[in-house]
Amino acid sequence: YRAGLGLRGDEGPADHPVEAFAEQMARQGFEPTIATDGASTVITLQTCPFANVALADPDTVCELHRGLADGLAESVGGMVVEELEVRDPRDAACGIRCRVDQQHSRR
Repeated sequence: YRAGLGLRGDEGPADHPVEAFAEQMARQGFEPTIATDGASTVITLQTCPFANVALADPDTVCELHRGLADGLAESVGGMVVEELEVRDPRDAACGIRCRVDQQHSRR
């Protein structure tokens, strides 16, 4: 969680939180794509940079990724992570289901 909070530094809330979130996840090696369906958005992580470790201990690695996502969402501001949809790390494609928080978004 703390690692996610520190990814954006002191930039303040993002104007486009989902895009800012995805950009930071890309910098971490996850190769995210964004798909929006109504009020819900799924950021699909096309690559797991820790696939070998995740195969050995998926609960721990996936929980770390969830904490990273939660901390980064808070740092970005204007979005809330609702769920991490876990997939086989060899295939990646884990999904981060989130929503824009209208109360904190600058859009």
